[in-house]
Amino acid sequence: MARVILIPGWASTSKVWNDVAAALPAEFAVERIDWRDALDNDPPAQDAIIAGWSLGSLCALRMAARGNARGVVVLAGMARFVAEGDAPGVPAAALRAMRAQLGRDREACLRGFFEAALAPGRDDGARAALLEEARGLPDDALARGLEFLARADLRADLARIAVPVEILHGEGDAIVPPACGRYLAAHTRRARFTSLPGAGHALPLAAPGETARAIGRCVRAVRGLS
Repeated sequence: MARVILIPGWASTSKVWNDVAAALPAEFAVERIDWRDALDNDPPAQDAIIAGWSLGSLCALRMAARGNARGVVVLAGMARFVAEGDAPGVPAAALRAMRAQLGRDREACLRGFFEAALAPGRDDGARAALLEEARGLPDDALARGLEFLARADLRADLARIAVPVEILHGEGDAIVPPACGRYLAAHTRRARFTSLPGAGHALPLAAPGETARAIGRCVRAVRGLS
């Protein structure tokens, strides 16, 4: 039985994985971990495939670099969230503005974030659901998540990742540039990059089928079947 651990992104909850979990084979043992619990501590996962979305992808890749994963599936991920040196990413000024807005007007910050995450389409129902879930997250947790995104840097760790890595990135991602996914693929030994035309940042919602298939490919690669 394949063990699969799902880690969501900033300001989201494990519910964001509902459609992905429903698309996975019944024989997979699926666990969901709150991103807040994965920021500083790796869950025991030496026997698991880790799928991480956005912030969750940083946690998943860090676990793999430490030998604490059998495979990784990266959704809208990056080696470094903030653009620096040779690594593409979000402009530092944009993240600083987001952190300031979170402290000044939390609701506006979250609303703007989810609008960008759901672009290029518009899904008012999904945005409302994400906002409702995010309202249950404490202010300090949201701030800590943005601090993590500001400082996390896995560029030097990618060469240590020896397990299969599936990378999915939406070409319409309005938050994390698609170049971030390509950078990961170019600097990770056993990586496979899949571009999703028309998809944006919120891949667990926009591409649950593609995500489930990527997890399946990773499981087969770990088993030596592909």
